[in-house]
Amino acid sequence: MEVKDLSERVKMLPVSAVRVLSDSAKTTDVIRLTAGDPDFNTPKHIVEAALREAEEGLTHYTSSAGLPQLREAIARKLRVENTLSYDPMKQIAVTNGGTGALALTFLALLNPGDRVLIPDPGWTNYKPMIIAAGGEAIGYPLRRVDGFKPNISEIEAMVTDRTKVIVVNTPSNPTGAVYDKDLLGELVELAVKKNLYIVSDEVYEKVVFDGHSHVSTAALPGAFERTITVNSLSKTYAMTGWRVGYAAGPEKVVSAISALNSALNSCPSSVS
Repeated sequence: MEVKDLSERVKMLPVSAVRVLSDSAKTTDVIRLTAGDPDFNTPKHIVEAALREAEEGLTHYTSSAGLPQLREAIARKLRVENTLSYDPMKQIAVTNGGTGALALTFLALLNPGDRVLIPDPGWTNYKPMIIAAGGEAIGYPLRRVDGFKPNISEIEAMVTDRTKVIVVNTPSNPTGAVYDKDLLGELVELAVKKNLYIVSDEVYEKVVFDGHSHVSTAALPGAFERTITVNSLSKTYAMTGWRVGYAAGPEKVVSAISALNSALNSCPSSVS
């Protein structure tokens, strides 16, 4: 008897072109412009702190939501830098990188057939994450002629009764576009009007130039109660291999993310 086949969900997952190119580039003398991996090493004081903690025994399981002191530090960072006030024990979960935060968020929010609006062009991992969570990814166009900024009316026309989430990515990977407060306000108004969750991918918040400044979506009127803010230490501190990210948002969503993290990963890496 033939062994049963893999799940239809897995068969639908697209191959990551970024990973294919990155793996190929490791064996050749080329400049890599694919994966978002800083070209400097993790700062020395971070490495030294990890070594010290490992030697002192911080090598066991932690909370599925991450070490309390890290969640408190994240809460301080969000309050000081992003004008966002979260309860570190109820509204923040540490994850295996920003990728983990996004994947767990989609698992927490989506039922089979739910639609998610994602930027196009956008980070290639959004689509397989959404498919793995049972959802359907629908791209909203970002055009060069518009400075790779979204057209709100165009997005509104794409919303159906199956649409549940819109992904906002600013600063954008890969376009580099940075959305100002007015544009983000329009996106929030649309989400409120259509009763959508907002997943705000802010992993590149420190990579801004030419006088631009980053604005957190959840800080805008009407956004806080429906926005899950995703961030990571990977880009800011060159810690891509350490896998430390986090999600901050409504308690019921973050609680679900923590439960899923426990089921799938037990907990984040204690040393990281």
